[in-house]
Amino acid sequence: MTLSWLRPKALVLFLFVFAGYYKAADVLQAMPVDITLLFAGLTGLLLAWTFLQDPKVPPGTILMICVFAVLLLGMRWPIEFGSYAAQKSLRLFSLTALAAFAPLLLLRDDRDRLFFAAAVAALGVIMAAFAVAGMGSSGTGPRASAFNVNPILVGRASGFAALFFWFSTGLED
Repeated sequence: MTLSWLRPKALVLFLFVFAGYYKAADVLQAMPVDITLLFAGLTGLLLAWTFLQDPKVPPGTILMICVFAVLLLGMRWPIEFGSYAAQKSLRLFSLTALAAFAPLLLLRDDRDRLFFAAAVAALGVIMAAFAVAGMGSSGTGPRASAFNVNPILVGRASGFAALFFWFSTGLED
């Protein structure tokens, strides 16, 4: 059995970008590390490795740098870097920048982009199935939730899955 369909770069990026959708699940509560930071680190390593393999600057990079430079101006400088607000701002800024820049390098191939989209769609289907299964047993009425997350995330993920399947019906290998 071959795993030629598996796209490690797209998988790690997916696990990082969508960690908030599944990390609150009861099964993952006992993890000794923050899953978002774990997959952010792996994504960063993959970015460095990918850039060393092919140091071309992908299209859109300069535009993204300009956007984040403008965002940097909005951070209230100078601030005390040890403060809670500064730590939250820098963490949010760094994770958002990683999530924005990583696809430019890691999803260069059409198969990587398709795998990433299919993984997001699969997450949506799984979340929708768990939400529907849990609606009757939760005792909270018709509140569609899965993995202990906000129902809005379930709607967003399952909506993407529906769009993916709707638009992918005409795609060919």
